[in-house]
This record gives sequence, C-alpha cells and structure tokens, in this order.
Amino acid sequence: MAKKPELLAPARDREAFLAAIAAGADAIYCGIAGGLNARRKAAGIAEDELPDLCAFAHARRARVYVTANIVVKQGELAGAIEALGRYAAAGVDAFIIQDWGLLAEVRRALPGAEIHVSTQANVHDARGVALCARLGAARVTLSRELSLAEIGAIARAERERAAREGGTPCELEVFAHGAICPSYSGVCMLSSFLREGRSPNRGLCAQPCRLPFDLVGEEGTRLQPLERERPLCTHDNCAIVDIPGLAAAGVASLKLEGRMKPATYVHAVVAAWRSGLDGAGLRRRDLKRSFNRGLTDAYLRGTSGNELMSYERSGNRGELVGEVVGFEPEPGFVPRDGQQVRGEALVSLTASVSRGDSLELRHPAEPTRFLVVEVPGEAGPGQELRVRVPRPMPPGCEARVTKSVALERAAAEAVAAMEAELCRGDWRDYGEGGGSEGALAERARCAGTVGSEMLPGATSWTAGADDSEALSVAATQGAVSHNSGALIGASLQGADAGDARRRAAEAKPGVSSLPLARASDGVEICALVSNADEARVLRSAGATRVYLDVSGIEASAGQVEMAHELNLVPVLDEVCREPDHTRLDPWVAAGLEVVVGNVSELALARELGVAAETRSCIPVHNVEALAQLGRLGARGVWLSPELSLAEIGELASAADAMGLDVALGISVFGRPRLMTCEHCVLQVAYGCDRNHASCRRRLQKHWLVNIDDRRLPTVTDGRGRSRVYLDEPVDLVSRAGGLVAAGVTRLLVDAVSTDVDVAEGVVSRLARGKADGFSVTESSCPGACEAGFSGLIDGGVA
Repeated sequence: MAKKPELLAPARDREAFLAAIAAGADAIYCGIAGGLNARRKAAGIAEDELPDLCAFAHARRARVYVTANIVVKQGELAGAIEALGRYAAAGVDAFIIQDWGLLAEVRRALPGAEIHVSTQANVHDARGVALCARLGAARVTLSRELSLAEIGAIARAERERAAREGGTPCELEVFAHGAICPSYSGVCMLSSFLREGRSPNRGLCAQPCRLPFDLVGEEGTRLQPLERERPLCTHDNCAIVDIPGLAAAGVASLKLEGRMKPATYVHAVVAAWRSGLDGAGLRRRDLKRSFNRGLTDAYLRGTSGNELMSYERSGNRGELVGEVVGFEPEPGFVPRDGQQVRGEALVSLTASVSRGDSLELRHPAEPTRFLVVEVPGEAGPGQELRVRVPRPMPPGCEARVTKSVALERAAAEAVAAMEAELCRGDWRDYGEGGGSEGALAERARCAGTVGSEMLPGATSWTAGADDSEALSVAATQGAVSHNSGALIGASLQGADAGDARRRAAEAKPGVSSLPLARASDGVEICALVSNADEARVLRSAGATRVYLDVSGIEASAGQVEMAHELNLVPVLDEVCREPDHTRLDPWVAAGLEVVVGNVSELALARELGVAAETRSCIPVHNVEALAQLGRLGARGVWLSPELSLAEIGELASAADAMGLDVALGISVFGRPRLMTCEHCVLQVAYGCDRNHASCRRRLQKHWLVNIDDRRLPTVTDGRGRSRVYLDEPVDLVSRAGGLVAAGVTRLLVDAVSTDVDVAEGVVSRLARGKADGFSVTESSCPGACEAGFSGLIDGGVA
C-alpha cells in the first residue's frame, strides 16, 4: 500500500517558517541569511535563530532542510563546508545541494549528513538517480518536466537497484505546487546574459522569462496574437488532484515552491495541501486565492502545450469570482481636463467575497488595462456587488479575488500562536530526555513518522526493514539518513585525495601566481559541427578536434560509422529522460569518445568504459567538482561561460596541485544556449498537432525579441523541445592567450549556432594564433559581442 508522502514547505524567513509548522508541514526547507542558496534575494533564516527553530520543528515532528543549491566557487568551498557543519550542529536534518563538488566535500567532511540533490542538478531518469544514490544522496528532487508515468518507472527502477546492491532506495521528491521555470532547471543562462550576470545557478535569477517577447519569423513580423505577449511565461504548478497517483508512484516528498513568498501564502498553501493529503478536502479555493499565475498539472499528465502557459500575464490571477455586468456614473460628477467618469461597477458574483478583499477587474480583450479595488462588504454567489471605480469598466470584465483577508487573518493568528509557544519554551521538554541523546532519538522518531500513514481510505500500514534501518542510522549517527550512501567505490575516493587537497589549499592559487604563458603545443583547436561537410571544412581550416552535435541526428548505423570514419566526437543533449535513451545511448555504446550533457549519460559512459567529456551545462566552478567528475570517468570538462578568467585560472591551478588529469575547454566563438524548454515556444503563434518531427514551421527561422530589442534565435527540435540562444556570437579569440595561460587546453568554435563560413575564418584565426604561441591578438569578428560578454569572462557572476 502507498505511504503518505512528506509535505515539504518553503520558508523565506522566520514568519514563513512558523506559518509552515502551524499549517501542518512535515518538513520545511529554507536558506540561511547571507548563505549560498538559490533564493539569495530572500531574507532567509538568521543563523542564530536556527537552533531554536530546528528544535521547535522537531518537537512538532517536522524536519528542517537547509538549501545550498547553487554552484560554489573555488574560493567559497571551504567556507561553505564550515557553515554547513554549523547548521548540522544546530539541528538541521538535511542539506539540498546542486554542486557536485560540494556534495563530495560534504560526504567527506560531514559523513553523517543527509544530502538531497537539488532539481538544479538536472536529474530526470533512473540512471541519474542511481548515480546520486551511489554518491551518497538520500534523496533526489526530480525535474518538474517529468510525467507521472516516468516518475513511477524511476521509483521502481531505484527500488530494484537498491535490492540488487543491498542498500536503501534513494527517495524521490517532486515539486507539487508553485512556480514553474520555463527552462529545465540548472541549464538556464537567460538571466546571466540579459541581466548583467544575475545567474540562476548562483541564486540571483532576475526572471526575464516572465517579461514580454515577440516571436518573429523570417519576414521580421510579430507572429503571436496581441494578447499573447509573454511566450515564455508558465502557469503555476498544482498537483493536488494527483496526490493518490504521486503516492502510488512512490514519491517520498511533495515539495511546495515559494521561498520568495510571504507567510500568508505559505500558511494557506500548506494548509490546503495538508487537508488534501489527510483526506479532509482539497480546498482549491484557498489555493486560487493565494498568489498564482493560473494552475496546471500538465507536466504530470505528460503534456507541455499551451495548457502549460500563462501567455497573457505574469502576475497573480487570483480566483475568478464573477464579472462586471454594468457601470453607473457617480451622480453629479463632472469630469474636467480629460478626467474619466468615475462611479460604481456592478459585479455579478459566482463566489463569496469578504470586506477588505482585493478585487481585480480586467477585460479579457484588454489584459494590460485593469483596476484593483477593495471589496466594501460581504457578498455571496448570485448577488450583485457594487464597487467604486475611477473609470468606467465595460461589461464582461472578469472579477478576481487576488488578496483574501480571511487567509491573511488565519496566517497572522497562526504565526502569533507559534511565536507565543516558541517564546514560552514549554515545548523544550517534549522528547528531549534531558540530553542530546534524547534529542537525536526525537529526530529519529520524527523521521519515522513522515510518510508512515496511509492515504485516506487505506486500512493498515506496517513498518518495513528499510524504516527500521533508517531509524537506527539516525540514532547512531546523529543525522537522519535514509540512505547511508555507499560511494561508487574506493577508486572514486583516491588514496592520496587528502594530501592532494592539502597541497591545493596550501598553494592558494590565483591568476597572479600563474606563469605568463603556458605551452601552447598541447592546445587543441576544436570545432562543433552538425554534419560531415562542416567537419571537413573546419578540419581543413585548422581544427584538430571536431565534435558532432547529435541533437537532430538519430544514432543509426550509418551515422555512427560516419562519426567513426571522420573521427568525430558526439555531443549529447542536456536532457536525458527515459524516452531519450533510445536516441542517445547508442552514441555512447558505439565506443566513440563522447561529450555528455547530463550525469545520466556520464554514468552510462563510465559503465561501458567509454572516454567522456562533460558539457558546460554540468557546471564546474571548484576543483572538487572537477575531481568528482574525474572520478566518474570524465577526461575533459567544458567550462561554463559564467566563470571569470580569474576563476578559470584558480580552478586550473588547484587542479594541477591535486594532480588531476582532466582537460579544460571553453567555447571561444558561438552563441551560448540560454534555455532548453520542454514546451515548444512556437505554439504561442501556431497550432500544434503534437507531430513535432514532421512540423514544417519548426524548420523555419524564428527569434524571440525582448523589450531591449535583442533577437534571440529560437529553435525547436523533432521532439518539440525549444532552445533559445544568445542574439550575437560571443567572440573570445582575442582572449585565447589569456585563456591558455590560465590553463585552458581546448578552444571551441561553434559552427552549429553560427555560420560555417564565419566559423571557418575563426578557426583559421585560432590556428594562426596557436602557431604564434598566442602572443599576437586579433580583433574580434565583426558583429560578435566580446564587449557584451566581457563582464562575465572578466568578472564572472556574483
């Protein structure tokens, strides 16, 4: 029988934390003020408050998870480990981590800590989950894009793996409610490039995807209807009706998004989900009267069409409660100097409203013109409500409650009650047992209750061996760990890893300590192509290593043979869901060297003994991440364009000090891929029959043009996934000497996102530069954007 999943609530601050506990959350996830986490703009929990809040949560049988879910720079790693150690001592139950280097260091420095792999790590198949489990993760937060069937298949595969290997299955966590990013998490750089280095991978996303864009075609004209001005803006997720299916699929935790949301939102949403999980009713009205952009469960149902999108608006939609049926001008009012007639709008109600509620009036044909008024008194369905308005509102305007005084009052009272109880301190006697052993036992009991109840309508539940083992681990290690996390083997640790790490720390490398130039003899001029003809052209121009983008190529016998004959290295997708295996896995199994964009394919390459490199969408910002990927079989790493030149030099020097034999590469010419969307962006303008492979429109050229008039090329593949690219090529050829001096040995020219004729000239420039030892710099290619990119290569991201 299915266990009841954990209800995991967000907390941006102390007030939201207490609101989540009051509403019945089984666990709370939060960032620490000033810490490294994916919501660095949120206030966070003050570190000195953490011990009391953790103890208070444990007394109420709730767990506490702290987010460390961003990429960590080389200079931040030691401080991050020290901070996580303090948080663990304060009573935190688990850490949510994106960075592969931070994960490895936490396993080494805090062996009793429970690790949850963040959705930012871009894991979305059973192979990726198994890799995380073997690296010591107790839980993986899956990508939002997965269907219920995929989630169930992953859970079954993970249980089978754990049974074969004699371990505990890695838990699966899914986002069940709240905002959805249009891009796969962890691979988006839209904000980094369009908003001056505000990186999603560093917790500073400016959400430019929510802003207006025009989809334009080859003729240069806007293609979408006028009201559909936000082609990248999604509805919010709401899977409350899918609770039975999620539990049956084997989901351990239902995560509610909202670490930027206030306590009122947290209390209302957690309470509604608590009611749904406990079989006391779904309370969808409370969810609709909390902030939402419209609610959808499209991904869980296996779709990603227009039903997923909020094209017309990016703000709160609230709950539809009626419509305007008339307008009465204010008696005796005479407008002057262009004033509009004021008066009363007559609203026919289909749902109850309360005095003080905020009521939005907006006509569907005029989505950008609206008013927000205050409800003057109580009224119910079938009644006519009169509200004062400063201008006439035409019949047909939708009336929506966007703020509920009842929900605000309930949250305020609940938080006040929690604050009073917290201050009294009588909860401290609960389960403490007079010492730390009692506290640890309480934490173990707390962990054991989560998920131990049956869903409504079930009759019985019996604890299994896995649960007993988990409680034993918690009691003996002092940290609840449902998966003690056998690492992939001694070979992954490295006998001299500790000595090498100390040598790297003592070196304290920086750009100033680098030699003026490194030998350029070992530098490879690389090119990325989409076909054999381009490969021949760029090899003739001087490319010594050629990569084949296989995103639009099936791994047929002929294609694989062509790659073999031309000595091409296949470059695989950043998305590797279970249905993608039939297209991607044969490239790995063919025995070629391969570049992987997802840890799932890296795991397969290691299993098959295939030499692999990792794409920049598997970010490496510290030497431990580089070492971790090296232990997993990576022989080369392509660096993120979010790294600064100084950070690249620091990383390379630390790698040298550790004796890591992993080549570092970076793209020096081409358009970076900014987003990968499961939703086809072209649907904002065109109808779709879901037959993406035969769609002729996707073969035409399209651009997304933003409010700054930047034209971002947008390409949809045969599976209906859209990818958005930077408007101009980045040209760092004149920086090649500095990059080589910093330790980069592979310089890539991307002919796929640009033009092969231009790429041919760039490869020739690089070849000449290499012959001169990169002592001579050449000007950038006309039309390229070195200046626009230099803020990242020189300064990196914050």
